[in-house]
Amino acid sequence: MYKYIAKAKDGQVVKGELDAPNRDRAAAMVSAMGLYLVSIEEGRRSILNLPKRVGKKQISIVLRQMSTMISASIPIPVVLGVLRDDEKNPTLKEMLTHIHKDVTDGTPLSKAMAAYPKSFSPFVLNMVEMGEVNGRLDVAFDRIATVTEKEIKVSGKAKSALIYPIILLTLAVAMTIFLSVKVVPTFAQLFIDFGGELPGITKMMLAISDFLQGYWYVLIISVVGIVALIKFLWSRRNCRKYMERGLRKIAVYKGICTSQIMGKYARVVSSMLDSGVSVIRTLTVAKGSLQHVDYEDAFGNVISEVKTGIPIYQALDNTKMFTPLTVSMTKIGEESGKIGELLNNTAEFYEEETERKIAAAMTFLEPLMTIILGVIVAFIVASIILPMFDMYSIIG
Repeated sequence: MYKYIAKAKDGQVVKGELDAPNRDRAAAMVSAMGLYLVSIEEGRRSILNLPKRVGKKQISIVLRQMSTMISASIPIPVVLGVLRDDEKNPTLKEMLTHIHKDVTDGTPLSKAMAAYPKSFSPFVLNMVEMGEVNGRLDVAFDRIATVTEKEIKVSGKAKSALIYPIILLTLAVAMTIFLSVKVVPTFAQLFIDFGGELPGITKMMLAISDFLQGYWYVLIISVVGIVALIKFLWSRRNCRKYMERGLRKIAVYKGICTSQIMGKYARVVSSMLDSGVSVIRTLTVAKGSLQHVDYEDAFGNVISEVKTGIPIYQALDNTKMFTPLTVSMTKIGEESGKIGELLNNTAEFYEEETERKIAAAMTFLEPLMTIILGVIVAFIVASIILPMFDMYSIIG
């Protein structure tokens, strides 16, 4: 983190902070913003002032803004300068500053963007490169923005649908802990004082209560450990393959996963082929966009077979993993020379299908979570009420 004082062209003093690996890079970044550097010094980063992460939605907005301005025939350096000056996220502002400087120095836009692979996928970079080659950057960015926005829309639908079940699950856990620790022990002790024998269900709740009070840290460590283990295993490709296979055994997840993958394949391939990208490069990028190990491996075989002259649809069919509709539309597209148009329609169908399946899954999951919550509450209430009936008998 470096703090700087600079002057703008109109003489106005500008102060700010930026992230850079060293002082020289920080000074270069200030100069790239069109400012005259007065002083610069290294500062400590506050815990509350950590760099903001650049999310997919922010990148999507930038791509759409670039598409709009490039379509208006505004030069690329000017577009990048406007986006840089308007950006509030310091991390994204820094990225746009670097890209603007590189493009101003003569670096192609695709090469400048390639320095940020976490923000710009191979699909984006290949589309930009092809737009530079054929002089249709406006079309390229329009397609890039459309694909990115559709991916975010589908992802957002899934996240929004999970909010209610997560709230119910959190409520169930919080209620269980509160009743187990505060309520059940009080009633149980009162019953014991009257000399009664506790029912089995109450003894079970007391055991849970004792564990939560005496070994709560074990529970926290176990949960953190399980989450960390899952993340570690997921990061290992071979482990993730079997985890994905296990998830696909769940019918609801399998339906959503299949529709999503078919939609991604169709959207990426239609956009890239229509932009003039070569078939092999298109398929290579499509392989990386699938994000499921078995499908990526299968698509590797598709690429190998296409290189030998086998049609795309035949290679897809040989994997036994792509839906008949996807294979058929690819076949008709190859034979008619309209593969981009037909796969675009296929993408639209599967994207809508994914949304429908997510909505259907939530209509099943929400009442299921409500039932689970009801069962938990009923179990706890029973552990309190049953001893009370016996207590009344003793008093009588």
